[in-house]
Amino acid sequence: MRVRPENGTTTVEFAIVGALFFMVLLGILEFGRAIYTWNTLSEVARRGARIAAVCPLYHSAIERVALITSPGDTGDSPFVRGLGPQHIGIEYLDEDGASIADPAGNFSDIWFVRVSITGFDYTTLIPFISMDRVIRAPGFSATLPRESLGIPREGASPVCFGTAT
Repeated sequence: MRVRPENGTTTVEFAIVGALFFMVLLGILEFGRAIYTWNTLSEVARRGARIAAVCPLYHSAIERVALITSPGDTGDSPFVRGLGPQHIGIEYLDEDGASIADPAGNFSDIWFVRVSITGFDYTTLIPFISMDRVIRAPGFSATLPRESLGIPREGASPVCFGTAT
């Protein structure tokens, strides 16, 4: 009986197993990135609603603080690439939860504040998920009851998170 040498079989086996291992590893990393992005979008909506409840109507600090940027910075969020002020929507609601068309004219009718994150496109690093590697993120929103809406105590100057009104 003649024994045939099996040189190179471990290389082929490693190529098959290694490709599967790295594909699973990169899938886990991409899933972790997506969960991080979704959680950050949810936090941006929550922070925006909290700031909108205590700052004057449509104040510039609402978007800045929600995006977790520095004072004077009007750019995108440093934590999620491509998330900017254009994705943040602010609504002032009456006691039934209906949107108020003119919040400044109906200031006393405001009972709730809603901040929404819409239109954000998440770009994956894996090309096989979709043809252009872009997934439209679901909308995130947070609704909180109004608080001061930027009206300071008597004698205090109206300042909202380091920015004058």
